[in-house]
Amino acid sequence: MTTEERLFKYTKPDFKKLAAYGFRQEKGGFSLEKTFMDGQFRAVIYVSSSGIVSGNIYDTDTNEVYFLWRIQDTS
Repeated sequence: MTTEERLFKYTKPDFKKLAAYGFRQEKGGFSLEKTFMDGQFRAVIYVSSSGIVSGNIYDTDTNEVYFLWRIQDTS
């Protein structure tokens, strides 16, 4: 199960509020891009028209996916 699936397992997106938060409507859903940690990273979040949430985090220096955020603590 992905991080997004765990976080949004019991919720449904309110499509009427997505645009007010800054999401842009696209073909098949809504997307949002935000930088954080003083611009070092960029989060890209996508909500499909069926309510499935997915996303990635990118290192803004290299523009590559930052996979370490998906590592789960197994201890």
